[in-house]
Amino acid sequence: MAEKNTFESAISWKVTDAKQESMPRLSQCFTESWMSCTVFFEEMSRFKKQNPGKFCLLVCSLCTFCAVIGRYIPGALVSYFL
Repeated sequence: MAEKNTFESAISWKVTDAKQESMPRLSQCFTESWMSCTVFFEEMSRFKKQNPGKFCLLVCSLCTFCAVIGRYIPGALVSYFL
Protein backbone atom coordinates (compact mmCIF):
# COMPACT_ATOMS: atom_id res chain seq x y z
CA MET A 1 0.00 0.00 0.00
CA ALA A 2 2.85 2.39 0.73
CA GLU A 3 4.06 2.07 -2.86
CA LYS A 4 0.66 3.10 -4.21
CA ASN A 5 0.54 6.26 -2.07
CA THR A 6 4.06 7.21 -3.12
CA PHE A 7 3.14 6.76 -6.76
CA GLU A 8 -0.04 8.80 -6.44
CA SER A 9 1.73 11.63 -4.66
CA ALA A 10 4.49 11.68 -7.30
CA ILE A 11 1.97 12.41 -10.04
CA SER A 12 0.47 15.84 -9.70
CA TRP A 13 -1.59 17.70 -12.20
CA LYS A 14 -1.69 21.43 -12.50
CA VAL A 15 -4.42 23.34 -14.29
CA THR A 16 -2.98 26.12 -16.40
CA ASP A 17 -4.48 28.80 -18.56
CA ALA A 18 -3.10 28.60 -22.09
CA LYS A 19 -3.80 32.28 -22.80
CA GLN A 20 -1.70 33.43 -19.87
CA GLU A 21 1.22 31.27 -20.92
CA SER A 22 1.07 32.31 -24.58
CA MET A 23 0.97 36.07 -23.97
CA PRO A 24 4.61 36.43 -22.85
CA ARG A 25 5.71 34.28 -25.77
CA LEU A 26 3.62 36.34 -28.19
CA SER A 27 4.99 39.54 -26.74
CA GLN A 28 8.52 38.18 -27.10
CA CYS A 29 7.85 37.33 -30.77
CA PHE A 30 6.55 40.84 -31.46
CA THR A 31 9.53 42.38 -29.69
CA GLU A 32 12.03 40.26 -31.62
CA SER A 33 10.28 41.02 -34.91
CA TRP A 34 10.27 44.74 -34.17
CA MET A 35 13.96 44.69 -33.27
CA SER A 36 14.82 42.72 -36.42
CA CYS A 37 12.91 45.17 -38.62
CA THR A 38 14.56 48.13 -36.90
CA VAL A 39 18.04 46.69 -37.44
CA PHE A 40 17.20 45.85 -41.07
CA PHE A 41 16.05 49.39 -41.83
CA GLU A 42 19.07 50.89 -40.08
CA GLU A 43 21.38 48.70 -42.16
CA MET A 44 19.52 49.60 -45.36
CA SER A 45 19.76 53.29 -44.48
CA ARG A 46 23.50 52.95 -43.88
CA PHE A 47 23.89 51.04 -47.16
CA LYS A 48 21.94 53.76 -48.98
CA LYS A 49 24.24 56.47 -47.61
CA GLN A 50 27.43 54.57 -48.41
CA ASN A 51 26.45 53.14 -51.82
CA PRO A 52 23.61 55.13 -53.41
CA GLY A 53 24.09 53.57 -56.86
CA LYS A 54 24.05 50.00 -55.59
CA PHE A 55 21.05 50.78 -53.41
CA CYS A 56 19.15 52.17 -56.40
CA LEU A 57 20.05 49.10 -58.46
CA LEU A 58 18.94 46.80 -55.65
CA VAL A 59 15.59 48.53 -55.14
CA CYS A 60 14.89 48.78 -58.88
CA SER A 61 15.75 45.10 -59.33
CA LEU A 62 13.45 44.12 -56.47
CA CYS A 63 10.59 46.22 -57.87
CA THR A 64 11.09 44.78 -61.36
CA PHE A 65 11.12 41.25 -59.98
CA CYS A 66 7.89 41.90 -58.06
CA ALA A 67 6.28 43.43 -61.17
CA VAL A 68 7.20 40.41 -63.30
CA ILE A 69 5.99 37.96 -60.68
CA GLY A 70 2.79 40.00 -60.22
CA ARG A 71 2.15 39.91 -63.95
CA TYR A 72 2.01 36.12 -64.04
CA ILE A 73 0.85 35.24 -60.52
CA PRO A 74 -2.08 37.00 -58.84
CA GLY A 75 -1.16 39.20 -55.88
CA ALA A 76 -3.35 37.25 -53.47
CA LEU A 77 -1.46 34.05 -54.25
CA VAL A 78 1.92 35.77 -53.77
CA SER A 79 0.78 37.21 -50.43
CA TYR A 80 -0.22 33.73 -49.26
CA PHE A 81 3.26 32.43 -50.04
CA LEU A 82 4.90 35.33 -48.22
